[in-house]
Amino acid sequence: MPLDNFPLKNVPTLKNTYILLRHGQSTSNVEGIISSDPSLSNSKKHPLTEDGVGQSFAAGKALYDLVSTPSHQLNPTIQFVSSPFARTRQTTMNAIDGFLSCLDPADDFSLNGQVCDGVSADTLNDATVYTDFFRERFFGKLDGMKLSTYAYVWPVDKMDTINTGFGCESVDEVYERVNKGIALCERRWSQQTVVIVSHADTLQILQTGGARGEGKGGNIGDFSDYRFKNGEVRVLRQGELPEAEKMEPPARWSQGNN
Repeated sequence: MPLDNFPLKNVPTLKNTYILLRHGQSTSNVEGIISSDPSLSNSKKHPLTEDGVGQSFAAGKALYDLVSTPSHQLNPTIQFVSSPFARTRQTTMNAIDGFLSCLDPADDFSLNGQVCDGVSADTLNDATVYTDFFRERFFGKLDGMKLSTYAYVWPVDKMDTINTGFGCESVDEVYERVNKGIALCERRWSQQTVVIVSHADTLQILQTGGARGEGKGGNIGDFSDYRFKNGEVRVLRQGELPEAEKMEPPARWSQGNN
């Protein structure tokens, strides 16, 4: 995909507005292990914890607050697009439940192509689009290892966005993939609020590239400075990034972490 065709270079010209939502707490988060293998698409491995269910329900309520506040200028026609991993599929389902729990009779929202009023959450959830374009970043040989092994990847990402050490998917490869996902959304919909439910590294790479856009400068390899919390919701806008949080380096990997 030629760089000139990356839709995230020019976020203000996109036909849709994009909201980014990280999945709720998962069992892999609690276990403290990396869960990134593409084979997990459409599997049941590493679902949400009870806390994660609550976080994703709360995310749906936060989404309602965003789209119902006029100053945010978000279209009330909403479409969910999600990674197909178990934790993101469950997050989408619970976020839809949370959104519906806030509806007022005077509201005029549509979700996933249907008017919300009188439609079941299951029906709305069934119309979610699931795509590997927004799956987790693959960490190669580090998959299944302790989260502390991120220390071997993120610092190198800052210096080299084509870094594929340990068989990891590079930052540039993830950025190309999510651009293809945005391009898919742009072909399918227009003037909608598209909610992308995904994973921390994937969303941070998407957000960092999209916020900086063309001519904004900066290094997309700095994405790890803008961490999403579980269940956090952010609007993607060019020129807007949260305040950077310089993370403490994770404890270095040792045999005891295996």
